[in-house]
Amino acid sequence: KKALIITAIYTSEEKKFQIDITSHTRETLITYEKELGGEVFKANGQSYYFIPNLNNLMVSWNESQCTILMSGQITEAEARQIVESID
Repeated sequence: KKALIITAIYTSEEKKFQIDITSHTRETLITYEKELGGEVFKANGQSYYFIPNLNNLMVSWNESQCTILMSGQITEAEARQIVESID
């Protein structure tokens, strides 16, 4: 079974922001390029991985057999607000 990827992109004059949802099997390995650092942020019983990469912030988490990645020119405060709004 192949992985399925769905991508949504938001752009404005100021920022670009993207969400990728990848459905996969247990054998799928997903890796991200990153700078040093990062942290785990917990909200609503879920662990979110905040990953710095150049001028972008990536936030990754798993739901069932899906991996979700938000990335773009967002601040850590904006990312926290987004993940705290997820039920």
